[in-house]
Amino acid sequence: MMELSKCDDFIEEKKFDWNKYLTARNAEKVPEDFFHHVCKSELNGIEEGSIVEIENDDQSGYWFATVCSSKGALLNLHYFGDENDQHNFKLEIMSPLIHSLNWGSENDKKLIPPHPERFTRFSNPKVVKEKVEDCEHVLSNTVLQMEGAPIYNIFKCGMLVEVQDKEYPYHVWISKVLKNVGGRLFLQMQGIKSPEKEPFWLFYLNERVFPLGWAEQKGLPWRVMNLDAHLENCIDSNVLLNVLKPKTPEHHSYKVGEMLEVINPYSFMIFYVASIVKVYDNRYFKVEVNNESDVDKRISFVATKENPYLFNAGWASKHKCLLKPPSDWDQPYKFSWSKYVVAKNLKFACVDNLCRKHIDNIRIGMKLEAVDPLNTDCIRVATVKGFADHWMFLSFDRTSCSQELIHIRSVYSDEIFPVGWCNKHKYSLSVPKLPFNDSNEFEHCYYSSDVDIDLSQSNQEHFTKYPNYLKGEINYHFSNKNKINFDDGFEEFVESNIMNDEDCEIDIIKEIKSDDEYEDNDNVNKDDDNKNEDDNKNEDDNKNEDDNKNEDDNKNED
Repeated sequence: MMELSKCDDFIEEKKFDWNKYLTARNAEKVPEDFFHHVCKSELNGIEEGSIVEIENDDQSGYWFATVCSSKGALLNLHYFGDENDQHNFKLEIMSPLIHSLNWGSENDKKLIPPHPERFTRFSNPKVVKEKVEDCEHVLSNTVLQMEGAPIYNIFKCGMLVEVQDKEYPYHVWISKVLKNVGGRLFLQMQGIKSPEKEPFWLFYLNERVFPLGWAEQKGLPWRVMNLDAHLENCIDSNVLLNVLKPKTPEHHSYKVGEMLEVINPYSFMIFYVASIVKVYDNRYFKVEVNNESDVDKRISFVATKENPYLFNAGWASKHKCLLKPPSDWDQPYKFSWSKYVVAKNLKFACVDNLCRKHIDNIRIGMKLEAVDPLNTDCIRVATVKGFADHWMFLSFDRTSCSQELIHIRSVYSDEIFPVGWCNKHKYSLSVPKLPFNDSNEFEHCYYSSDVDIDLSQSNQEHFTKYPNYLKGEINYHFSNKNKINFDDGFEEFVESNIMNDEDCEIDIIKEIKSDDEYEDNDNVNKDDDNKNEDDNKNEDDNKNEDDNKNEDDNKNED
């Protein structure tokens, strides 16, 4: 027993051999270009269109140049104002000739074109500077000093960012970077009044992450909520202003009271009935999940049009997912959207669930690394089980198929990673132990990534052990697991056209109508069965009466 323990420890200390595992499981990995957030984090942070200053070879002055492309430590440049596209030139980032903006003016250098005959239209230095000031992309000196290293390396422990509040979109909280793993930041909100007391993980490209000073720069209604936080011993974070560039959300058309389906954003397993409870403006709104009869205990979150947790009514049923009935559904039969909406006099929200990401090269059975919703500190070996619109169905590789935790991730999620990501960034990956599946006998496959779930535990015990899960959700998942069916026929690939509101409404009606027809068919079958039972009973009664009558007649004759 002691020898086995030592062997296990030795295996855990070594890097996980993905190649051996894929071979043993006869599986492929999800292509790396599928993970856009990871690909972007590996770039050098120098965007196409950025402006730099290039010192002339004779050091007589400098001129502006535009970045046409960049790869690693090599830049493809073009002098500003030169209309001949053939005059591109290349320089390494560490070249002493490349500088960030304002270098020339700070060092009393004159703005002199390197080849005057090419810049007849821009001979006036004042006009040139005005044109440069209108450019969006500014390349900071800090990024240049990284010499082409991946941009995620710019985040240092002790730096500060602003994190968006979950309940109100224009409130942000100053948060400190405690750890940086390949751009996945371990953050701690500062101040005693912060809503999130425990540290949490967010990828630096997440929509909730803003650079320090963002709220002050934007002005009202943006507001920093913890100005009283002690910010001593923090690293200068101004360099992040040129790295963190949040996108403005698209306009939405949601209205208060509209109904939809929402997946639990903490477990990604169970769907719930939800409604729009507040519209802040044409970019942000608030969603409340009907998971508890007590309104104060319900899950709610700020959302945008691009939010991946929102679904049309009937989506879960259409895709064979578990939809938990709302707390005010007291009917003895299966939940029906059409009956619920009519009874409550409600309206449907129209959610655009089309996928705009190319997923044709992703197949069922492929492997990847994914964050465990039960424990966000943990990243596990995962397998693709199916697709539906912009969602992937995943499961963690484990021993017991009867306890397979099927959960759902958006194809845009920043909590999924390519094979080998944890090894590359020296982060612990919860992995299967040897001998993987070399033996045909299933019992020889052992997993250290197993989540031991005792279904005999009470709801309270589950809630204590798995705080990110709703009370009783694990039990609900397994007690209804036989309703889920994933197979090759389940895989769906979306069309390229976007539905308009009318088409969306028709699609919702079709989904809930088919669901109701299924239920009505069940009721018709039950009625037929009852009718047949009554007919058989009447026939038996008539037969018994005839037999009794014949018996009495024979008795009288005797």
